[in-house]
Amino acid sequence: MRNKEKIIVLVAALMLAALSTPADVISVNFFRTGNINRDGVAADFSGVVPGTWTNIVIATNGFAITDLGGTGLDISSSAGVTVAGNTNWANWVNCAGFGHNTAGSQVTMTLSDIPYDQYYIIVYLCGWNDRRGSLSDGSTTYYYTMPTIDGSNPPYLSQVTNTDSNSIASAVGTYVLFGSTENPLTADSLTMTVSAIQANVGIGGFQLVQVPEPAAVGTFVLGGVLVLLFRRLKQQG
Repeated sequence: MRNKEKIIVLVAALMLAALSTPADVISVNFFRTGNINRDGVAADFSGVVPGTWTNIVIATNGFAITDLGGTGLDISSSAGVTVAGNTNWANWVNCAGFGHNTAGSQVTMTLSDIPYDQYYIIVYLCGWNDRRGSLSDGSTTYYYTMPTIDGSNPPYLSQVTNTDSNSIASAVGTYVLFGSTENPLTADSLTMTVSAIQANVGIGGFQLVQVPEPAAVGTFVLGGVLVLLFRRLKQQG
């Protein structure tokens, strides 16, 4: 292989490596001391996306966390209560969370100084078996029913996509998404509202996932750079 060809291959490899840089993820689990998940989840808990989990004790008088773990992310909330599932949820992010134990009540949680220009958020639901609730970011409201988790039905991850309050009975699941890789969120703050349609539902945790610049744009730029470089080296002979 000639020198100019080696240079082209090297540049291509370096640029492709940059394009394949994984997205950054902030993973947070809310847990209750003295409860079945009193030690929180393992740092490598297998969520919807890979991430290193941070366990935070539920603050029923509200959260006021600044610069979470040096990420720059702030978390605040209204007052609420601890919501916990049964022992079959042990060691899962959905096991316990921040919510309300009175039907018709609401709690809010705000993430501010979000350190990503583009992102989406995975919100893990928690609650008693078969309890109903809704979760909104102010633009989209998801209506859901918690699954029945017992000795015969182990915990699982299933996305709720239902936005129709009349279809809540069949909308059984354990997490919702706000934003996506195709349609990322861009605001530097996000407020979520949990409504207890039935008592004892809440947020078990969340994953804030960075959305890098579209790979297609990077690929187009890479192709253009390589063409120009090849022409320049060809002219130099």
